[in-house]
Amino acid sequence: MAVGRTATMDTCAMIDRIDGCGPAGTKEIMFRFDPPATAGYNFRAFDGATNNTSNSTGLLNAARTATTTCAGLLGTTGTVGQSMYLIVEASSGGCAQIQFSIQ
Repeated sequence: MAVGRTATMDTCAMIDRIDGCGPAGTKEIMFRFDPPATAGYNFRAFDGATNNTSNSTGLLNAARTATTTCAGLLGTTGTVGQSMYLIVEASSGGCAQIQFSIQ
């Protein structure tokens, strides 16, 4: 995934792999980000076609088995050459339409 904002996606497009930022058993959508430079990045899951955020973004641990951080606007440092994996689950369970943003 590149810096910018994606087209609208459904969080139920994938299976439930881990219990992340939403209720247990909620399907999530996962993103891989390869930082183009070692720098700080902001990640956010906008509600589809709006500037509102109702769902948290989670940063996965190195084993990709659990989230280490969940936030509506997640700011963290990325290191060039080290892929980062992020997920979004609907905060109330079920599915959500989102546009994922990396700045």
